[in-house]
Amino acid sequence: MNLNRLIIHEIIKRENQERKATVDLSDELAMKDPQAVKFVSELNDRYRSLRHSNGRFLEEAAGSFPDQFERYCREFKDRDFIEFTKQTASELSEIIAANGPAKGGYIVFADYIDVQHFVGIFLIRNKAGNVLQKSKSASTYVINETLHIDFEHLAMACRINKEAHASGTDSYLTFINRRNVDSNFFTSWICADELINNAEDTRSLLKILKQIDPPVGENGQAISQVDFINAVYKFIRDTPKGDHTDLKQISAWFYDDENKLSSFAQDEQISLNHQFKPDNSILRQFVNIKAKADGIDLVFPQQFLDEKKVEIFIEDGKIVIKSFALIEKIKAEMINSNG
Repeated sequence: MNLNRLIIHEIIKRENQERKATVDLSDELAMKDPQAVKFVSELNDRYRSLRHSNGRFLEEAAGSFPDQFERYCREFKDRDFIEFTKQTASELSEIIAANGPAKGGYIVFADYIDVQHFVGIFLIRNKAGNVLQKSKSASTYVINETLHIDFEHLAMACRINKEAHASGTDSYLTFINRRNVDSNFFTSWICADELINNAEDTRSLLKILKQIDPPVGENGQAISQVDFINAVYKFIRDTPKGDHTDLKQISAWFYDDENKLSSFAQDEQISLNHQFKPDNSILRQFVNIKAKADGIDLVFPQQFLDEKKVEIFIEDGKIVIKSFALIEKIKAEMINSNG
């Protein structure tokens, strides 16, 4: 990881003061020492392990977060980063103050490169003996390497992909979306517009399943890609009606690792929400028909029947396959076999 900039502010909301919150702002960037890099790396790893939603900024955003981020993006200078974080942290403090159940915490802003260029914002709950403390100059927070932060206290977070944002790609923003009080005020603060496209998410899942190494079967050998995709299709179909398809549940079931599929998606820059309603028309493309009889072995996607690339005439005992490429393969095999 390459850490470009790091700054930490603290939003303080006491239990007996529900409608009041104060913000302790840093005036300088934190040092980019090895401990800071480790700190941001651990935050980033924790974020990657959580369920995300994809999105972008609301076109008519009521808050200043998108505007402040745009100002920072114009030159990407230290002073612009400090101003962006101080302005938006103050606004978050006001939102938390107005929201009774909402709690304060440390708000961490980090500009870093982890394969891609991200600006990450992480809200960490206050905790006794925390790893964060104000420096002697009281102008910035420093990271105490003798203490270890409990990253389970990561309440909310988001990441903005700098290149995707600059190029106008729709899904340049990801954020934790627990659909609770924390999630509501945080997404309201960053002016997040969740992008819901079940067909695209289903298509992206199929893309992942076609590329990732299949899991190991009961015999200790990796199962075939076709059998794996068919098994995932059955897993989705067996999910109670009305429930969302959950990337982590699929990953845990087949790999005993709930982060296997989501990590692969992030590494390969495949964008999808971690929970979505599967699109039935795309879901049919998961199914491969396999048949073997009379010395003939056939495997083809089910949608080939809908597209009439493969036609079955039961009464005539005939199967018609329309494929010029397959004809050329057969011709080549005939030439090779005849010398």
